[in-house]
Amino acid sequence: MAEDEGRRLVTTDGARARLGRWRVEPLGADDDGRLRVRLARDDGASIELMVHPAGSEPRALASTEAGDVTYVAQRGVDAPEAVRLGRAFAQNLARAPQSVVARFPHVAPALALPSGDAPPAPREVLFDPPGLAALLEPAWVVDGAPHLGFTLRSVQLPRTTGGALGTYLLELADAEGRAVFVDVGRELPRPFGRAGELEIAIRRFGRGSSHEELIGLDVASLLSHLLARLGHALEGVTLRWPASLGDLRALSVPAEGDAGVEVAPGVLGRAVLNLAVDAECEQACVFCSVKDYQPPTDGGDAELARLELELAAARRDGAREVRLNGIDPLAFSRVLPLVAAIRAQGFEKLRVFTTAKRFADAGFAARFVERAPEALSVVVPLYGVTAASHDAVTGLPGSFETVSRAIEVLHGTLTRPAELILSTVVVRQNVDELPALLARADALEVAIYTHLPYPMSQSARDPWTSSALRESELLARVLDADASERVRKELAHLIGHPCVLLAEEQARGLPLFGLREAHAPTHLHGTEYRAESFVHVGSDPTERSAFSVATAPCPHASECALAPTCAREQYALYVQQHGWDEVRPVTPRALYELAPK
Repeated sequence: MAEDEGRRLVTTDGARARLGRWRVEPLGADDDGRLRVRLARDDGASIELMVHPAGSEPRALASTEAGDVTYVAQRGVDAPEAVRLGRAFAQNLARAPQSVVARFPHVAPALALPSGDAPPAPREVLFDPPGLAALLEPAWVVDGAPHLGFTLRSVQLPRTTGGALGTYLLELADAEGRAVFVDVGRELPRPFGRAGELEIAIRRFGRGSSHEELIGLDVASLLSHLLARLGHALEGVTLRWPASLGDLRALSVPAEGDAGVEVAPGVLGRAVLNLAVDAECEQACVFCSVKDYQPPTDGGDAELARLELELAAARRDGAREVRLNGIDPLAFSRVLPLVAAIRAQGFEKLRVFTTAKRFADAGFAARFVERAPEALSVVVPLYGVTAASHDAVTGLPGSFETVSRAIEVLHGTLTRPAELILSTVVVRQNVDELPALLARADALEVAIYTHLPYPMSQSARDPWTSSALRESELLARVLDADASERVRKELAHLIGHPCVLLAEEQARGLPLFGLREAHAPTHLHGTEYRAESFVHVGSDPTERSAFSVATAPCPHASECALAPTCAREQYALYVQQHGWDEVRPVTPRALYELAPK
């Protein structure tokens, strides 16, 4: 029987392949680049096989130029028959290798079809995002035409601070806009495959995306062809690996260690556990792309158990404070037991970042507060003082009414040392609301954190590009409407580049930079998680690094007298879009001339 099956692999039932009486069902690939195939029979018997890159598996049932075949499991057949069928399957691969090579060239590199373009002349390539983008051309061009069903959206730095220098992240999307993220670099934890000095690996985000799940056939084919493209492009190329941040071009410069990060007293002064709980927020904020790569999930009791273990580990490491954030941690089905665990394990302080919708229910708010540590801070985002302005930012009609009720409930529920704090993100859609938002916080006698949006990718499609204002434009818009000292003081702390503040101060003849307090943070929004005082637990249990936005160092920092009060960097995407025209070095002489005589 096996000999007969080994002689014929025919296509029947439309496009379904058969090996004798066995249906051949491709399943996908694992993270290590091995293809998985199931042979299934009508009586329920099945055999699962694995196709490894040719020459990579010494224990293979059979080795061919089209891949090495092993078997993983069988059902309804004995092991000898599984071995025979595995070898018969391998024989058919050897007879028709192009059926595999055309879709998965990485399993048979010796048989892979040429790309069609001539190998480049010998040259050196700096391996940074622009250099990597050049290697991928002409098959994939950033924001260009799709290839193999996928468009390359961006070549960017890893989304976490744990990424090594010289490891970058490709963001690709299929025709329906579903994103695929691929790491490219060297010494990756689980490489899908290797091309010359480079490895690639699938990057998974979200608890719902396990590294044990198979990669779909379309994405596996994409990864395989990426390897083939890189292998061809690297012919005659010597890669120059960046030795330091200074080697990198502006688009690729990452968040630089702790440069520009100064810790405000009592905020980041002690070890903090940043606990991301990514339940669905039901909003579509104009500045936020987190759900594009972090699918909202609710893992219920299993997730609670994992988070409790993370809490215990962080306490052993000395953490005393928890920052509970994520897409919307309050929407997590087990949030009340989680908050009780935070208190039971001895954390002294809890700071909650949430849409606050569940706090509109006074009963829930009371249950939450009674379980939390006494030093509880609840940070509630308010983007406008009217439904039209707030809902325009959240993209959710009715959200203003809900958050207003939540603020009312919390304001009446929280007593010292617990506190309510408002927050807002100043974007194009609500910039004119800033003075009114400050007045609302003052009337409630609560603090308000004002922030600027930051890009979560380096793609021109990032929502940041359409929602963020230039710093100089923001200052002009707000001050033209309200130049009161209260507003100017807030702007002095919102804008991270004092030379921009000083230029506006000189143009208007009103104190602006001069209103900045000595302890004011100097880091850009989105870079605070670089601080070593943070212990980060994200939605992917295999990753412990914190998100860090890509930045470029200011070219004037070394010659500017204001550098100690400055972020000394700018978002890389901001620089790509606007350049450095807004900033200028301020000399000690210029400061002396501005001082009162």
